[in-house]
Amino acid sequence: MTALRSHPLFLNSMDQQIFALHYPAENRAQETIIICPPAPQEIMRSQAALGQLARRLQEDGYHVLRFDYSSTGDSEGSSDCVSMDSWLQDVLKVCVFAEEQSPGTRISLLGLRLGAALAIRASQQRKVHRLVLWDPIVDGIHYLREMEASHARMFQLNPIEPPFPSWRYGKEQCWGFPWSESWRSQIAAVSPVLLLPKADSLHIILSATDPVVRDASQNWQKQGVTIDLQHVGEPMFWGDERYIKIRAFPAAHLRRIQALWETNE
Repeated sequence: MTALRSHPLFLNSMDQQIFALHYPAENRAQETIIICPPAPQEIMRSQAALGQLARRLQEDGYHVLRFDYSSTGDSEGSSDCVSMDSWLQDVLKVCVFAEEQSPGTRISLLGLRLGAALAIRASQQRKVHRLVLWDPIVDGIHYLREMEASHARMFQLNPIEPPFPSWRYGKEQCWGFPWSESWRSQIAAVSPVLLLPKADSLHIILSATDPVVRDASQNWQKQGVTIDLQHVGEPMFWGDERYIKIRAFPAAHLRRIQALWETNE
């Protein structure tokens, strides 16, 4: 068996180039899985795990695509110009690329944290086969409070030389990344009322019980959405500042998500 590889590339999205990694399956696959990463503060923790998950899914016989949103990572754009709308266009652009590479392929979206909200919005604009929401952010105001509280605690833990001092990164920042009023307003607009997922199958993977996601799921079910909701039982402590530099994910998380694709639908 030939060793499987990933191919780096750049895609044009909204007059900017976004960086992507393509993990083509060895055989002719009928499904392409697009991984929508979280916001930059949390991509630090999840980058290695998402890469490992992409390789596992590739080995299972699926095409996989990972990418950096515009103005983040290796994609073009200034870090102080991030936009939820432009990130949504990035997701849709990657979907188009996947269909060009594999005509007739079914598109599935796997979104982690804020990436899950973007995956839901993308599913409202195009056909999605499988939609997997991993510890999804469905209430932007709740998310803002969690992140800002964590940021404030970091300064309290080390007031003399905090990890992301304002003199180095500017006043409007959170965990060392731009956190402008405009960006906070866009996140605050994320609401379960506006996020109605549409897909052939919907799966929600939670590291721990989340009342916000539970309530959103119940509302979606009332609107006729069938949901496969699973609890892994190993919390990720996303809002805990002590974990921001921890790169390891519990193996149970990756196994649970990989298992969703073990049976073709």
